[in-house]
Amino acid sequence: MSGYSNVKCAQILSDVEVWAQDCRSQAGFKVLSRDARKNFCNVASFFADMMYGYHFQSPEQWSDDALYNVLTEVYPYNLLVQASYYEIVEPVLAVFIKYLQVRGVISSDRAQVLGNKLRVAAPEMLCRFEKFSNSSSSVKQQREAVFDQLEIDSDNVSSEVREISDNLGESVEHVFVDPVQQFRKPNRNDPCPCGSGEKYKKCCFLKTLDSEKPEDLGFSEVKRLLNESKSSKKPTLNQWEQLYDVAKSIKVLAPWDFMLETDLVTIRLPRQNEPVYCSVMGNGEDHYGIGVYLGYEAINEFYRMLEASPDDKFLSLLGLEQKCLTCYFGDSEEVTAKDRAVLKSLNLRFRGRGEWVYFRAMEPGYSPWYLNFEQANLLIQVLRNFVIACAHLEKLKVDFENGETLLRYYSSERKMWLNQAVKMPPIPYIKRQLIIDNEKLLSEIKKQKRNKDNQKLEFDMLRLPIPIQENKNSRPRVPYFIMLVDKTKEIDLDYHLTNSDTPEMDVLEILIDHISEFGRPLSIHVRDDRAKSYIENFCQKTDIELIEGKGVPIIDKLFETMLKDLLTNVAKQEQNKTE
Repeated sequence: MSGYSNVKCAQILSDVEVWAQDCRSQAGFKVLSRDARKNFCNVASFFADMMYGYHFQSPEQWSDDALYNVLTEVYPYNLLVQASYYEIVEPVLAVFIKYLQVRGVISSDRAQVLGNKLRVAAPEMLCRFEKFSNSSSSVKQQREAVFDQLEIDSDNVSSEVREISDNLGESVEHVFVDPVQQFRKPNRNDPCPCGSGEKYKKCCFLKTLDSEKPEDLGFSEVKRLLNESKSSKKPTLNQWEQLYDVAKSIKVLAPWDFMLETDLVTIRLPRQNEPVYCSVMGNGEDHYGIGVYLGYEAINEFYRMLEASPDDKFLSLLGLEQKCLTCYFGDSEEVTAKDRAVLKSLNLRFRGRGEWVYFRAMEPGYSPWYLNFEQANLLIQVLRNFVIACAHLEKLKVDFENGETLLRYYSSERKMWLNQAVKMPPIPYIKRQLIIDNEKLLSEIKKQKRNKDNQKLEFDMLRLPIPIQENKNSRPRVPYFIMLVDKTKEIDLDYHLTNSDTPEMDVLEILIDHISEFGRPLSIHVRDDRAKSYIENFCQKTDIELIEGKGVPIIDKLFETMLKDLLTNVAKQEQNKTE
């Protein structure tokens, strides 16, 4: 099974546009309503986009199982329009499938199979849509507002639609509502949505064809791209449109009303080596969001934060170690000028607390920052699957409290997405350890005499929540603050602030300098396995006892005082700037 490709998708939509224009000469097309004929390309393009986006199938590969899956699972929970739009899907697709048969894109046997499945899927699609719609009054209000914006000649629709084709289905009667503009992709000859004034085919359509294709890469390569904190390739306007569209679906679904932060949805994207985990933020609160954790290392950091003691004075600092992509529903003051520029381009407006949608990428060592191209692309795929997976919660009855997860994955055998309630598999924990192989150095350290006071040390590395930004366009870094203190005398011996990508080198330098001057300590206490991983191998090879789990109270006291003073000074500086 091949992976998703922007280039392939663009080619499919281009072909569909040409075929839809050519379809005007077909008899089946001429009996459709005026509005259906006018918007035929939009309906066909959206279906083709979903068939490729969720099943990687171009029109010549369309299968009946994929058709059923898209219509009954993807449409009802992602396309927020009036019911009359759903009622026109069957006749429009029936005409289009018949056209593909006449043109030779698909065989007559396949056309017959697709037509039969279409007649079965259409009523099920409408039923699921109505059930999902009735579950939320906000959905009804949205659709009523949308209906007021559409140009519908509903009096003439029923009389114009009587039969679709000779071979594909019985006589039907449908009412059509033009899809909402926000769900419609621009035709190649439409004005480009980026506002350049050029036609779409000469502007962002070409940029899509020329762009990098992270979807064609393996999951490990996507993870590498996501790690590129200096990536400056910005999301396209089309990507922003898709992100805000799926955010609307999440808002309607409101998973924070029935899910806790620990209730994980596990998604296995095609060709990935590790799962993606989705956590719902905001149960019982005024602000909401979805956190997307990419792989085992990221979810282990998430659990580290969840399992920390509520009394931990530096619990908030663990948030600076998180590696995830987020979709937030916050307040207007949380939205920056860059966010507002995107909203203005999309003609989106939010009002009220907890209603403002924005997206961020979190990576250890950096402040939350704006999405880049690759991150936006991955977040679109994950959030779309998250919405569909959550729509199955009631039916699957996932027992989160007893260690189950809602798993969504693509079955290559059945060629469709599946959803299951399963026991959360063990999450591998990769133990990281700095290995010291400089035998000459180790030998010299080990020859050092013991400290005459049998010194006991405390060592730790903590993120300092004071962002350092080189310029207004660069991503602010959050440095490590390395501390070495005398546990007995309760004094600091050395400290160091580092932005280095290899802070372990700074740690070793501090330890070696101290031992060279004062001798080898009797023991070194560390807070947790993170700090332990930096010096464990060094201590083993230099005969220094390493103690974990008994706390570092002296560091806690010193760091708390230092941090309080530092934050006070920063606040004063900010106040002086405003005055």
